Amino acid sequence: MLASVPLRFVEADVSSRGELQSLLCTSERATYDPGLRRKVHSAPWALEAQSLLRNLQPPLGSGESLILAYDEVGLAAACHYEYLAPSDEVEGVFNIAEIGCDVRCQGQGVASELLAHVLDLIQESNFSHGTSWGVITLIHEENQPSKQLAARHGFSWRSYEGHGYELWGRP
Repeated sequence: MLASVPLRFVEADVSSRGELQSLLCTSERATYDPGLRRKVHSAPWALEAQSLLRNLQPPLGSGESLILAYDEVGLAAACHYEYLAPSDEVEGVFNIAEIGCDVRCQGQGVASELLAHVLDLIQESNFSHGTSWGVITLIHEENQPSKQLAARHGFSWRSYEGHGYELWGRP
């Protein structure tokens, strides 16, 4: 699905820090639940992605990238991904750490187009390094829109990782 508006993709840098603070992945505020004695949110994954993306301090370290998608209004979405080096337990892999779409753009194909762009960048990296590392991501078990997005881009469920998160991957 292509976004309904043209997008411009850029690698985040120092000048992007302020703009990241404007990314609003959910307009709902967490409310206090006296029975649980903590704040709750109907879509905690959106709040978590928003917080994690806002807390990034570009430029990022080696092996990490933060790609920003802009539309005619401003920052529309962001995707943080990283390369996880091979170890004794696993082969090298790219991890989509966070992807977040501003509420004004949700349901318009922006996240899909951003993910497609990031997957193209990963494919280019694999080609230039002569590797074929796969891509993984963690998705909250109740986050149906992200599961559908991942499935459209060739990801499939791999395992339950605990604390409400599932591991999804693609070759």
